[in-house]
Amino acid sequence: MAKKERGSLDLRPIKIEQGLLGHQDGSALFSFGPVSALAAVSGPSEVRIRDERTDRSALQIHFTPLQGIAGTSATTFESTLQGIWQNTLQLHLYPRSLVQIHLQTYASPPQLVSHPLLHPDQRTPIDQPPIQPPHPDAPISVSLRAAHINATTLACLDGSIPMRSMVAACSAVVIRKGIRSNLMRGWRAGETNPTEQETQSDSDHFEILLDPTPYEESLAKSSHVFAFAFEKLANQSDFHSGLIYNDSQGTQSGADYLNCLSLCREASQNIVKLMRDTMARRLLGAQEEKGDTSMDA
Repeated sequence: MAKKERGSLDLRPIKIEQGLLGHQDGSALFSFGPVSALAAVSGPSEVRIRDERTDRSALQIHFTPLQGIAGTSATTFESTLQGIWQNTLQLHLYPRSLVQIHLQTYASPPQLVSHPLLHPDQRTPIDQPPIQPPHPDAPISVSLRAAHINATTLACLDGSIPMRSMVAACSAVVIRKGIRSNLMRGWRAGETNPTEQETQSDSDHFEILLDPTPYEESLAKSSHVFAFAFEKLANQSDFHSGLIYNDSQGTQSGADYLNCLSLCREASQNIVKLMRDTMARRLLGAQEEKGDTSMDA
């Protein structure tokens, strides 16, 4: 039976694992297909006097790329995560302490950019290819950034760090439909590269692609990553969500941006539901195991 192709608005298979690292208070692995992010949380623990805060716990976030050393992109991403989790975690409950979050890229496919890229406005090949890993300043793909945000949420849940809301993230790109049709014909995952003629075959028709691969991101007109804070209010079945992080790059219209925002919000809500279901199954399994142990005793 032929393998069913993923639609433009479908996420790659999501994999969630928690409690992988025994020496950490909380840990989790989150994957969008071959893109995997590992997060570990430790604390609240003792803090050095120089980092001590009298009104809340100090928060430290460290990001390690898959290859090479951390550079400008990693430092920028750490600052972004600091802003997200500083306002999401209830750090005021643990003054004069330290909470540390360690992020490690576990797996990520290469970009495989061996053909001339197209400038989103002029549609002409870019002379210089983008910086590639393991260069320390290589950009972090939008799907990998979303995976790290989701992994951090799961690690904090595993480590019992109180949060004001559950955070989930999703990425999207605006890509030409001609490229999309070529992707469906076999080079979506980057196995083979399109020719320049194929890339320039379509005119001005664009569509949104959720959860792009790094290769697809390199061909896009614009790229976006959104993170939302979800809360489930009393006596309501649906989640209330608020946008807490957005990074959009490239040429885009207002309509493109709003459509990407709406689609990523819906996809992120589905990710939150999957997180809740995973936690519920894990807690249920722990209770059943505890019950079996007490009966044996």
